[in-house]
Amino acid sequence: ILIISIYFYLLFKNIGETEKIIPKSYFIIFLIILFTTTLFFVYIPKSHIQDMNEYERILTKNENIRSNIIKIKKSIPKLEKKLENNPAFFEGWLMLARSYSIIDNLNASINAYEKALSVKSDNSKALKEYLNVLRVQNNKKNKEKIIKIYDQLVFLDKKDASILLNKLHYSVKINDSQLTIKTLNEIINHPEIIDKNRYRKILMKINNNE
Repeated sequence: ILIISIYFYLLFKNIGETEKIIPKSYFIIFLIILFTTTLFFVYIPKSHIQDMNEYERILTKNENIRSNIIKIKKSIPKLEKKLENNPAFFEGWLMLARSYSIIDNLNASINAYEKALSVKSDNSKALKEYLNVLRVQNNKKNKEKIIKIYDQLVFLDKKDASILLNKLHYSVKINDSQLTIKTLNEIINHPEIIDKNRYRKILMKINNNE
């Protein structure tokens, strides 16, 4: 558009040139302007050229993640060696469990969390992380361990109703009606739950369908 504008400025500045322009030329020039304008206002926004900075930012972030993963993989053997000499190092086991989780080695991550919890079984943060890894690995296969952790978390913090709500979501996810009924009763009896009627109605529907 800028180039065409400069051209017309120079063209009409020279009177001799304007006399040479015929009607057909005006029509061709009009089509060129229309095409260029359409290209600018239609193609360029859809081409996401304006998003290049965002793409570069994401690319840089992904490169940093890959770099961190490489560092984590290199640090794991050193950490494992340290834990051999100090098996009661709770934070070390947690670090190892998280490292394995990041590189998607869930079996090794679960083993490390179990080692950590054998040292300190009442750590809620570690229990929740362990629970998440178990659920990601296999919701149904790890059912027994998962329910046990939910019960531990409820015992450790009896006022936190969100644990039971999360357990209810899990029971629905694995389609376990008996666990859902049991959890609904626990929610209804929990002192921190305000809208108990909502859960009573759900429980009634389940019982009527069975």
